[in-house]
Amino acid sequence: MRTSESGPHCPKWTMVADEPGQHNAVELAAFCRVMRFTGLRISDVTMLHEKQIVKRHGGEGWAIEAFQIKTNEWVRVPVPFSLVEQLRALQVKGRCAGKSYWFWSCNGELKTAITNWRDRVTRLLKLAQKAGQFEHSSSPYTFRHTFAISHLNAGVDIKVVSRWLGHRSITTTEKHYSHAIRETHVTAERLYDESLKATRDRVITRSYTLTGTR
Repeated sequence: MRTSESGPHCPKWTMVADEPGQHNAVELAAFCRVMRFTGLRISDVTMLHEKQIVKRHGGEGWAIEAFQIKTNEWVRVPVPFSLVEQLRALQVKGRCAGKSYWFWSCNGELKTAITNWRDRVTRLLKLAQKAGQFEHSSSPYTFRHTFAISHLNAGVDIKVVSRWLGHRSITTTEKHYSHAIRETHVTAERLYDESLKATRDRVITRSYTLTGTR
């Protein structure tokens, strides 16, 4: 299985899975993409089921709703059409209590299933790192960091990002991602200066041209 994603914590890279069988590789790819595009933790993705995919409020498209195990907070994150299609194309792994789960068989301890998924993702990232394409060390949490930082760098209000992450307080988000916010401000200020300089140069050039034609 190979897939490419990009982000501030994981620049464009290729993952090569040693999972036996095409189904396992497809399943692992979907699992990683859910983490990347929702910011959910491994425990929450493991418990993801089809009823958590809901229509967006006031528009077309889909979102994923999840009750986060660690914080006991509900989150609702918009997701790409392609991710929903990828999930719905998966074989259902388990059914219980009227719900169809993609990554949990409903057999045995849920804690064991979460541990197994953490091991699979960790092993995948170690294989990817062997290619030498990572600027920083990585872990399964890298997907969550990339989700948060990419949105912050795109100018999304930190309050919104904090809500998506399921943080109980915006202070938690600021504590973990203040460096990304500073980088965003520095970039914005640089772009402002470049834009201002370009505008000033155009004005000067136009003034010179008009003066020269008199």
